[in-house]
Amino acid sequence: MKQGGIAAWNIAPLFKGLGLASMVIVFFCNSYYIMILVWGLFYLVHSLTDTLPWATCGHSWNTDQCTELFHLELCQNISANASAVIGSSNLTCADLANKRSPVIEFWENKVLRLSGDLSEPGEMNWQMILCLITTWVIVYFCIWKGVKSTGKIVYFTALFPYVVLILLLVHGVTLPGALGGIVYYLKPDWSKLAEAQVWIDAGTQIFFSYAIGLGALTALGSYNRFHNNCYRDAYILAVINSSTSFFSGFVVFSVLGFMASEQGVDISKVAESGPGLAFIAYPKAVTLMPLSPLWATLFFVMLLDMGAPGRPADAPLPAGADRFMDDVARMIGYRPLPFMKWCWALVTPLVCVGIFVFHVVNYKPLTYNKTYVYPWWGDAIGWVLALSSMLCIPCTVLYKLLRCKGSLREVRAARRVPSCHPCPLLS
Repeated sequence: MKQGGIAAWNIAPLFKGLGLASMVIVFFCNSYYIMILVWGLFYLVHSLTDTLPWATCGHSWNTDQCTELFHLELCQNISANASAVIGSSNLTCADLANKRSPVIEFWENKVLRLSGDLSEPGEMNWQMILCLITTWVIVYFCIWKGVKSTGKIVYFTALFPYVVLILLLVHGVTLPGALGGIVYYLKPDWSKLAEAQVWIDAGTQIFFSYAIGLGALTALGSYNRFHNNCYRDAYILAVINSSTSFFSGFVVFSVLGFMASEQGVDISKVAESGPGLAFIAYPKAVTLMPLSPLWATLFFVMLLDMGAPGRPADAPLPAGADRFMDDVARMIGYRPLPFMKWCWALVTPLVCVGIFVFHVVNYKPLTYNKTYVYPWWGDAIGWVLALSSMLCIPCTVLYKLLRCKGSLREVRAARRVPSCHPCPLLS
């Protein structure tokens, strides 16, 4: 039975709001995640040149404060003598205080074209619009013939990133300073476990990489055979996902170690996270390498390849841990280990509640680059977007209850009946 993320909830129509909520989340995720691919395509196009445009100043988007000397971080470590001369240039740390890297200016002035305030939308960026249309066309052709064509595409898109990662790792470990970056990556700082933000970031990473029961794989999973071993697949997914993330860390930190060595600063000064890693730190490191356009092209091709086909993961949704164990047993022929039931029924809900509490306790006003604080109405828009998905669940329950005839006890007795039941609640 091939069903989408909403139709799958015909099995329990009272909770059809979960399907609607997942569709709202998917819509928002697609709306912003596509921009990461757009930026990747934009950088890829600009990598096909002899000299990377973010490696030098003198372009139309650069300001008078642009400097090609990558020693701004070094000056932050020099407190005793602010007039120290940097390298072979005649510039001192005092001269570099107000200078900006061409990598930052390319990102903020060419790619993002930041305006002075959220209330100032700025001009239309036609280059970015063209990249956006192109990216959506690529995504469309990845899925236009349905699941069978997508499955064939995955044979390439799933394997190609590993080829590029291996090439980048082989090149990265041969760079001077790479070992320092790898040691920094592998050496834990146990004191960070006491910080709420670390747990929030870890939970966010797990939710984003493993997903939270969104509708995409609900639809894809409906194409599986009934007796497909989903229990085994869950373990394989977890191992491959975590192993890939761990392996990618060696690629990233070998390059960051090289960049820190070239600039003479601690690696913590050059490490970035989120979009800053892909579009600031790594492009900056590439400019210091031989054959920089080649490595930039490989990196952004891999970024596009990993994102364009889309690989959300799905998770089992609440149906009662015992009943869910029984359902899985009917599918695969044996019951999963008992600890899985406790994970579904106890551990996962407690961890989710804990992360939510950390979010609330650690809440800070929304900022950009830790400098610009968004206005109150910008925060309000964010809360409206966040609540728009969550409100689908109680609103749908209330709507179904109001439409259903009979007492509350009769409604409760009928709530598990499929949508063919004559009660309007289940239609």
